Formats: sequence, structure tokens, C-alpha cells
Amino acid sequence: MNATLEQPQEIQVYDQLQRLQGTVDKIATKLDSLVRLEERQIILAEKAQVLDSKLTKIDTRVARIENVQSGSNTSLGILERAAWLAATTLIGFFIYLVEKA
Repeated sequence: MNATLEQPQEIQVYDQLQRLQGTVDKIATKLDSLVRLEERQIILAEKAQVLDSKLTKIDTRVARIENVQSGSNTSLGILERAAWLAATTLIGFFIYLVEKA
């Protein structure tokens, strides 16, 4: 009788071990997924740093171009006024010569 009682207990223990093995396998699978996610996160963080560096360089270049452009606009404004003044003077002088003649 003792042998028959032990066998169901062994089966129960074996079933429990099987379930435990299944749970451990699931945990291992989830851990593997977690490691892959962490690797992707590290790669994305590195890419974000590279993009931030490039964006900072572009921002610096744009600021430099804006400074140069604002200086050019002032120079062009003065040059445009001088050109209009010269054109008006020449037209006025031409009209003066036409009327005098």
C-alpha cells in the first residue's frame, strides 16, 4: 500500500515541477524580451544624442547666417536709397536739360 500512495505523490511533484519549469521558461522569455528592449532603448538614446548634436550645429549656423543677413539688409537698404537718390537726380537733371533746350 505504501508504494501506491507514493506514486500519486510523485506524479503530483512531477506535475508541480512541470508547471514550475513552464513558469521559469515564460520568465526567461520575458527577460530576453526585456533585454532586447533595453538594447533598443540604448541605441535610440545614442541616436537622439547624435541628432541633438547635429541640431545644435545647425542652430549655430542659422544664427550666424541671420547675423550676417541682418548686416547685409542694412547695407542693402543704404545702397538702395543711394540708387534711388541717384536715379531721381539723373531724371531731374534730364528733365531740366530738356526744358532748358
